[in-house]
Amino acid sequence: GYDPTTGQLASITAPDATVSFAYDGFLPTGEAWQGPDIATATVTRTYDNNFWLSALQVNSEPPISFFYDDDGLLTQAGMLTVARDPATGLLTGTTLTAGGNTVTDTRTYALFGEPQHYQAGLTTANDLYEVDYERDALTDQLGSPRLVVNVADGTIVQRMLNALDLIREVLEPDDRCGSRGS
Repeated sequence: GYDPTTGQLASITAPDATVSFAYDGFLPTGEAWQGPDIATATVTRTYDNNFWLSALQVNSEPPISFFYDDDGLLTQAGMLTVARDPATGLLTGTTLTAGGNTVTDTRTYALFGEPQHYQAGLTTANDLYEVDYERDALTDQLGSPRLVVNVADGTIVQRMLNALDLIREVLEPDDRCGSRGS
């Protein structure tokens, strides 16, 4: 049902469960699930003076804290650290440390902010995944990226998608019998 004063959703009831909602003004602060065949569960949110999410708690687990820069861009969520380019605010990498392991990723961008490079790794394997996005004269004109993927085991897979490749695939279909066209 809806709260008669605020008009906000207060609860949803089904035959086997009820979900209740809590608010602080317009900000959703919590949900609670309960029913005869399910464990009671809660999610609680708190906000800072800017109305930015500052903590999220599930049941009685320790809350996850959220931190932001002066522009309101996320810099940390729990154990996840977010790095950004100070001039553009674009995401440049993340670091997640948990259970004695650290997972990191980095990314770079080309002149107009389009992705140029992405790399992910563990503390034990720096190059777990890596990909470069490149453009050539033809694809810049047509706006289709060429994808070059470097996989952790050293295998390099390259596939260029541009108008000429697509035309070749249409004009020269490769049937599995070893012949081309008839």
